[in-house]
Amino acid sequence: MRFVLAVLITVLASAGVAQEPFGRDYVLDTRYGNLQIVGGPDTAFVFYEGLFYEQVYGHNFAIRAAAGTADTAVDWVLLERIHYQDACRTRHLLLAITPEGLTHSREFGPCDGEPTDMQVREGQVQVTITDSTGSETVTFNGEELHEGVFDTAPPALANIPARMAESANVTTGFGRLWVQSESEWDQVLLHEGTPIAATGPMLWIRSHYEGEGRDWVIASSNHRGNMCGGWQDWFLIQVSDAGAVVAPPLNACNGITDVRIENNALVLDMTHGDLSVAHETFTWDGITLTSVLVPQAAAIPAGAGADVTRWIGRNTWEMFEDASERARMGTVMSPEDVQELAGAMSFGSQFEQRGDWVVAQSCQRHNCGFNQGVLAIRISDGAVAAALMWGSPPTITGFGPVDDPVVAGFINEHVR
Repeated sequence: MRFVLAVLITVLASAGVAQEPFGRDYVLDTRYGNLQIVGGPDTAFVFYEGLFYEQVYGHNFAIRAAAGTADTAVDWVLLERIHYQDACRTRHLLLAITPEGLTHSREFGPCDGEPTDMQVREGQVQVTITDSTGSETVTFNGEELHEGVFDTAPPALANIPARMAESANVTTGFGRLWVQSESEWDQVLLHEGTPIAATGPMLWIRSHYEGEGRDWVIASSNHRGNMCGGWQDWFLIQVSDAGAVVAPPLNACNGITDVRIENNALVLDMTHGDLSVAHETFTWDGITLTSVLVPQAAAIPAGAGADVTRWIGRNTWEMFEDASERARMGTVMSPEDVQELAGAMSFGSQFEQRGDWVVAQSCQRHNCGFNQGVLAIRISDGAVAAALMWGSPPTITGFGPVDDPVVAGFINEHVR
């Protein structure tokens, strides 16, 4: 059986319709592109619009169901993953496919279970997997997999972020690009057999875009170390009848948040280490690479009560991404101090409640023994306290009401 998603969308003109029975196939035409399972039975990958997603790996996969609603721009796909060597042989995962690309959930469901129900709402999908011991129901909004039904799930997202592929080759409108490997540490990209200026360890082709008279490809290298999640360089490549041209490499410590084609040039937004910068926009026209820093918009400080308790159980780096929380920190710290605190807490940890305070401690990535930070926010009035702790034993620099007994006690717990 070959799923044709357009038929299913006609059926699902309104949300909440169950999908059954569940088939098993390896090719699917979505509204936005062709999805295939390539390989098997020993090694299989997800292949979408000419690119492999090798981070979605198993001994075999099967497409079990697909659903969407006519009034939304998301096609949902349920995959079965088979891994013969695992104690849990069969698991499931969900794909969200939008005009921007593909993203996927983590695996879920009882071991060796079978799907028994699939429903969609605007921006969300709900799936139930059942085995001999019972059932598990999950929802997925394109970013977060939630164990539970629609009514308890996180809200739908305004925009579902697409994941980049990890592919060893791609066929463009102007020839094929592929990775040639002497070893995993010594690789080069070839265009129609000719090496181009994209070299390094663990090369991957990440995305492909069509332009007018030219195509665009983004590739990356990965040193597999701890810094920057292992990523090393981004390569922006123009491919045309004249061949392949590579821009100067970009630092892959900064992630790509958006890609678009404007005026027949490749434009991408990247994260930036400076908290005062919203993102850096790069433009590559095949000749010149330019960039513009886009400043953060002004924000008012976050308040008390729910503005504070919302952080319980969440990661410290999320707070530094929140403009209203940075404005709150700015009431007792300079912008330079806030930046330093973000670095001192870059390893990440979760916030917890201590009395009237929500508190967290973390340390600097790759320098945890010598650079730490503490951040505390009072629930009753939204006051913020923070501490920078450098060295061993540490020199402590405090900001705000660090002499409050709860805050002082929490800081002392982490003095080494």
